[in-house]
Amino acid sequence: MTALLPNDFPPGPIREAYDTCLDLESRATTVSPPRTGPSVLICARFLGYMIREAPFTSGCKDLAQEVTSYKDDATLCSIAKLYIEVLVHCFKATKCRTPASSHHTPRSPSNEFKQDMIHLLKEAPRNHQTAKKMALDRDGYRCMISGKFDSASYIQLPSVQAAFEADDGSEFASTKAAHIIPEPISSRISWVHKGSDKRHHASSIWAVLNGCDSLSEELSGPGIHRLENIMTMDLSMHDWFSSLQIWLETTEVPNSYMPKSRYPALIRKFPAIITFTSTDNRLPLPSPRYIGIHAACARVVHLSGAGKYIDGVFRDLEEMRMLATDGTSGDVLSLALSRTSISMN
Repeated sequence: MTALLPNDFPPGPIREAYDTCLDLESRATTVSPPRTGPSVLICARFLGYMIREAPFTSGCKDLAQEVTSYKDDATLCSIAKLYIEVLVHCFKATKCRTPASSHHTPRSPSNEFKQDMIHLLKEAPRNHQTAKKMALDRDGYRCMISGKFDSASYIQLPSVQAAFEADDGSEFASTKAAHIIPEPISSRISWVHKGSDKRHHASSIWAVLNGCDSLSEELSGPGIHRLENIMTMDLSMHDWFSSLQIWLETTEVPNSYMPKSRYPALIRKFPAIITFTSTDNRLPLPSPRYIGIHAACARVVHLSGAGKYIDGVFRDLEEMRMLATDGTSGDVLSLALSRTSISMN
């Protein structure tokens, strides 16, 4: 958890909103804590870092207006809790699902396979399996972050075996087609009841981070599987990335990124800079915009302390066999319901 930085915004509504967050942070120990949910300190820092991390002015102004429209501490904490729950549903909760790892059966290169690829290149992938096939081909049958070769492809394809043998020190592992922006967004956060406060925040959090409300439209339905939103990852990498434990920072060099983590040990074996390349220029690389949004979410969760709070709720969910009768298990119950609703989508 990191204290909010001093207010360096120019005079205006954003500066006023950030001052509100700084004020709440300074009084966090004296404010009556909420019965359930994150602490007042986490709430203050979460809203503050949301303002700082919003990459577009338009989204930042919308959040600033919402923060300044509520003056009482309890409402500000409620807003922060709703935003945090959205991130839990969209990112953290994806680790609770168990999408099938890609023990596909790659076919050896042939005219038939090449014709299939030519056909697929004419339009964006319509489902996860097609996206997986195209991403594997684009990524050279390797995890884009760890560099590990896809084990199923190694078994089936002589070309992958040759590449593995030629790369001294290489490893292989089962891989997945990982979504940078996760699948729940494709159904407009369908776990939220229409017209509810949570639906409003589910929509507006993407507006804050994307600068407009177009992200859910862009990635709706089959659009979630577009190659710009897909990365081949080994299973451990997928778990860490999807739960915001690691993220990628953009650099001045196109398609080159710096791996970052809440836990440096997770990335200590990685190079300082990872550069993405495509084996075919018709297969687009991951979108820097999507990667930037993922990174912004990860930084907000990490810097505000919300990440540790969420991790604690997950641990309680795994360990608790019975809810407390005094209502203090509300966070665990909310998460359990979210897991159920996501698994049904």
